[in-house]
Amino acid sequence: MKNFSKQEIDDLTKEIIKYIPKSYHIEDAIQYKQEYITALAQMEEEANKKIIFGIVFKFISGKYPIQADSAGTCNDDAMGKW
Repeated sequence: MKNFSKQEIDDLTKEIIKYIPKSYHIEDAIQYKQEYITALAQMEEEANKKIIFGIVFKFISGKYPIQADSAGTCNDDAMGKW
């Protein structure tokens, strides 16, 4: 939540509230919770794939060249960020 302003959080909350049913059974809520957790995990996995692809693309494009030191090990600041 640190990445969002108070106004953005309020707007998002209002949007979410639009989709909450006025009445529901507890079984429906439990099923919705599980579906939400599954969807969230899928979104996180997709985001991680994009991050990894971006890092690989930068290495391939030469933006993060890997240099070996005299011992033959990688000695690059970019590798230290991993």
